Amino acid sequence: MLKRSLISIFTASLVFFLGACATDDEKMEEEVKQEVKKVEETVTQKVVETPKPEPKPKAPAAPTLDETLLEVRTFYFDYDRSELRNLAVNALDVHAENILNRLTTNPNLKVVIEGHADERGTIAYNNALGNRRAEAVARYLRVKGVPGANIDLISYGELRPIDDGHNETAWQLNRRSVLSY
Repeated sequence: MLKRSLISIFTASLVFFLGACATDDEKMEEEVKQEVKKVEETVTQKVVETPKPEPKPKAPAAPTLDETLLEVRTFYFDYDRSELRNLAVNALDVHAENILNRLTTNPNLKVVIEGHADERGTIAYNNALGNRRAEAVARYLRVKGVPGANIDLISYGELRPIDDGHNETAWQLNRRSVLSY
């Protein structure tokens, strides 16, 4: 009987223990499910709240050679000379094409070429030299097809220096023609 009592007590304890374990397992399983649900909600909320990164703007493309040459509008000359340099010829080729394209939509487009000289020489000589420099640019554009009727020349001689200095650096900057349209 004692044996039976002990077995009954052991069985009851086992059933109680197993029941308690099952209950603890179910509780634990329910807690894990709750935690998973919280994590899922947090992740979903973060994904929804987190703005998508804006695409980085592309770096501007490097300018083409033609675009760079279109920016060249001042053409420099050697001392007491009115012949175009190689850079001027290359840039004027691009300008001539651009001017011709613009003339198709605006036939009244005016191209203005200013001629300049440094301070050395008389006012009359420098004015004539500025005119020859402007004419050198105009002649090249006409050869490339730009109508002469659309080209105006102005010679400022030494009257509008870029650099007021009295040295070779200043004089080099002042020996120029300037194209505008």
